Amino acid sequence: MNEKNWIITIGIDKFYLTQGEVDFYLHSLAKGSKYVKIGEDKVLGSNFQSLVRVSTFEETKMLSEGRWQCAHGKWHVKGWQCFCEKLLPEQTDEMESTGFRPAKLVDENGAFK
Repeated sequence: MNEKNWIITIGIDKFYLTQGEVDFYLHSLAKGSKYVKIGEDKVLGSNFQSLVRVSTFEETKMLSEGRWQCAHGKWHVKGWQCFCEKLLPEQTDEMESTGFRPAKLVDENGAFK
């Protein structure tokens, strides 16, 4: 379980951390350590702006770009209607590999543009 599921932002730098590294970082801060080693770097421990899960960071990024997530867990551009439920299984596999998200542009009343 060495997946880097956390992102810590320190100044303009982002570090991807495992759960063990997060625990070490927070334990070091609790002990009063001024500097904490992250990978090959030593950073000012109290200087972090955020410590979030990668999934939370990615969701926040998508929302800030104006995207929305459908009931099928796929992200779409704002103003486009989802057609994920109408896909065949092989189309879903292709969508995952290419990043293509089936949608059509709709107006505020749900009519196609």
